[in-house]
Amino acid sequence: MFRMIALGLILLAGCSGMVAVTPTPNYVDELLGAVFDPPRVLQEFNLASTEGDTFQLSDQRGDVILLYFGYRSCPDFCPATFSDMRRVYQELGDLSERVKVVFVTVDPERDTLDLVTQYTHAFNEDFIGLRGEDDALQAVLDQFGAVAEKRLVGESALSYLMDHTASVFLIAPDGRLLSQYLYGTDYLDIVHDVRLILNATPTFASGNDLVDESASTSSLYDLWARPTTAGASVGAIYGLIANSGEADDRLISAASDVAASIELHEMTMGAGDVMQMRPVEDGIVVPAMGAAQLQPGGYHVMLIGLTRDLAVGDTFDVTLTFEQAGEITVTVTVRDSDGT
Repeated sequence: MFRMIALGLILLAGCSGMVAVTPTPNYVDELLGAVFDPPRVLQEFNLASTEGDTFQLSDQRGDVILLYFGYRSCPDFCPATFSDMRRVYQELGDLSERVKVVFVTVDPERDTLDLVTQYTHAFNEDFIGLRGEDDALQAVLDQFGAVAEKRLVGESALSYLMDHTASVFLIAPDGRLLSQYLYGTDYLDIVHDVRLILNATPTFASGNDLVDESASTSSLYDLWARPTTAGASVGAIYGLIANSGEADDRLISAASDVAASIELHEMTMGAGDVMQMRPVEDGIVVPAMGAAQLQPGGYHVMLIGLTRDLAVGDTFDVTLTFEQAGEITVTVTVRDSDGT
């Protein structure tokens, strides 16, 4: 696995002093592609689609997108890559229902939507072609760090060819750019990564983890608690809270029969290596199309007055209340102290 480090993706939430982050998923070290660390937040884009409607990035939440920039007249890299995409799609079996393979033409001058449809459907009828022109296309290329340049070829009947980035880009179910696969990557590496991501990701579209889709929608990934010693009175819940909605949300309270009382807390280190823990009075911000992380040494859900011991492998339910999404009840798993 390679990592591409991007800085500056920490979001400060107003004057409350709370920090909302877009953290790297906990499975990232197992990915075989070149990883964007942290995952890159993508701006909304809309391109004409072979599906008949405009393709809008935010509408694809919950699915993995495998996106490739190419053109129909490409004699080599593009058909070879899409042959691999067909193998990926077949190898995934039922999981392919949560995968969108997308071809963005970099040659809109020659590639009409009808022609792009013929091209993508020649590999698989589920594959999607997109077409944009001028600034709209360039804006999408820029977000991915991709290039496309016309190269004149003199007396050739083709008139020109397109030099272009030949990587496959993976957009995670939360809409962030997570990894890149250079030309020639074994298609089974992509299969491995897609399976890993989807098996670790709730199905946003199922409705099981979403509340009040007209407002903010918060969903939860992999909540866990540490085991406690016999007779312990306190514990904590950690994990990732992701918001797939278009508006910020805020975790404001929690409740569970595993504890007499539950509070939202933040842990910090002060001067002289002094640990400080304080209640978070105004809640924890979960940014739109982003995430907030509960982790040791930071924000956590504090369990006070435990009603039973917590042992590795145990589970319990907790109801989290959000300012916009309302109440969401999820299951917490008790794991070893490092969360594994």
